[in-house]
Amino acid sequence: MGDGRAGGANRPAWLQQYELVGKIGEGTYGLVFLARLKPSHTAPGRRGPLSPSRKFKQSKEGDGVSPTAIREIMLLREISHENVVKLVNVHINHADMSLYLAFDYAEHDLYVCGCVFNHLSV
Repeated sequence: MGDGRAGGANRPAWLQQYELVGKIGEGTYGLVFLARLKPSHTAPGRRGPLSPSRKFKQSKEGDGVSPTAIREIMLLREISHENVVKLVNVHINHADMSLYLAFDYAEHDLYVCGCVFNHLSV
């Protein structure tokens, strides 16, 4: 599946419900894409909500999901706080055993709002 932009036939069923807007980031553990629920899955005349999804990179050992990913999923499922983005769903693409985390859309993040760190005193 590569970066998630492959044709519909190569995408897992849950991902076919979304239009991929584009790649919005890349980190140590994976790629982050912004997607929008397709109009066929929303009320008539309404645009689907935006949903960022992170595709975890395969573990180097090739033995399944990394312990870091499992730890993050467990923590995000338990945390409910206005300053922490909500984990909406966890998806597995069985074709290549890739793991996706779907989140609520947050317009800003700490990277964009880096000025916050300049004003904090320790």
